[in-house]
Amino acid sequence: MYLKKKILYQDHSRTSRELSNLGNTYEALGDHKKQTEFLARVLEINEKRLGKNHPETTKVLNKI
Repeated sequence: MYLKKKILYQDHSRTSRELSNLGNTYEALGDHKKQTEFLARVLEINEKRLGKNHPETTKVLNKI
């Protein structure tokens, strides 16, 4: 993940998707604090890329 983050732009859609997957993994493990940390970053990326009212952005917001 670190190398991909360095290679891709930090606000890239693939980075957002991978962070979301990590958040979902932490949710499955019961670590809601870590889940929220990852999803907060996804939310930030989606708001910049897609806007606050985009369905993908609101989907993440509902998970937090």
